[in-house]
Amino acid sequence: MPRLLFEECSSAELATVLPGRLNRHENDAGEILVKADFQEDDIVRALRAPFRGGIQLAADGESRLGEYFLGHLRDGGIGLSLSTGAAYDADVAGRFVQALWRRAAAGPADEAICLAVHEALANALVHGNLEVPRLDEDLDAFLGHCELLEEAKNDPARWGRRIEISGIGKNGAVEVAIQDQGLGYQVHGPETGKAGHRLHGLELIHACASTVRVEDGGRCLVLVFPMQRSDES
Repeated sequence: MPRLLFEECSSAELATVLPGRLNRHENDAGEILVKADFQEDDIVRALRAPFRGGIQLAADGESRLGEYFLGHLRDGGIGLSLSTGAAYDADVAGRFVQALWRRAAAGPADEAICLAVHEALANALVHGNLEVPRLDEDLDAFLGHCELLEEAKNDPARWGRRIEISGIGKNGAVEVAIQDQGLGYQVHGPETGKAGHRLHGLELIHACASTVRVEDGGRCLVLVFPMQRSDES
């Protein structure tokens, strides 16, 4: 288990990290950067040694951490647990993929893998946490999509929702999990409305990953990619 490194946090904010879920074990390698506010530089830093990830403390006082995030960190992987606002404008997917593939000694991650993870994370942010439906292929729909997106970004409740990306190399593969706090979706549901609005982009993801699992009612996407060892690249 990595130990938590709290930085620029008040005593009240420290209490928002769930006790017993990520304990401070001083003898374990690696640290998790914990802050109330994450900028792009903090994300970059959290993905480099000695850190194995970062946790942004929630503005509502409850930093509820997902099971994949906790499990990957416990088992030696890496992860980021951020607000939608912190993750939205940052290159989270690209930086995370490169850091995870280096840690897993899985060889360089190719462009298709980065694109698949980026698409999955973007879906979780926009269609999940921000609840903006999929974009149809016409100008009026695009303009309406932009208006809905700006409205969602100005909603503190949706902008403050947690997004988590974590992963680990194991059993000859690299596993990546992306968890949001949106309404979820039905994988085989209708193509319109909230039940099917997040299906857009899954075709690309399926084409890049060897395994795709949708869990937690559509709020968690788990991708498995074949591992290419660094000495084989």
